[in-house]
Amino acid sequence: MMIGAGSFSGLAQLKRLEFSSNQITNIKLGDFSELTGLTKLDLYSNQITSIESGSFSGLPNLYRLRLFYNCLDT
Repeated sequence: MMIGAGSFSGLAQLKRLEFSSNQITNIKLGDFSELTGLTKLDLYSNQITSIESGSFSGLPNLYRLRLFYNCLDT
C-alpha cells in the first residue's frame, strides 16, 4: 500500500491517525502534508523500507510518531 499526496485533502484538523498493520511500504515527501493539525501518527507493523527526507517536517504539531515493527535499517 502506498499513500499519495492528496490522500488527506480537507483533513487539516485531524489530530490522530493510526495506520498500523496496513502493508505500507514507503513514505514520500508530501504524503501527510495536508495534516497540519496532526499530533499523533502511528505507522507501526507495516512493511516500510524507506522514508523520504522531510516527510514529516510539515507537521508542526506532531509529537508522537510510532514506526516500530517495520523494515527500516537507518
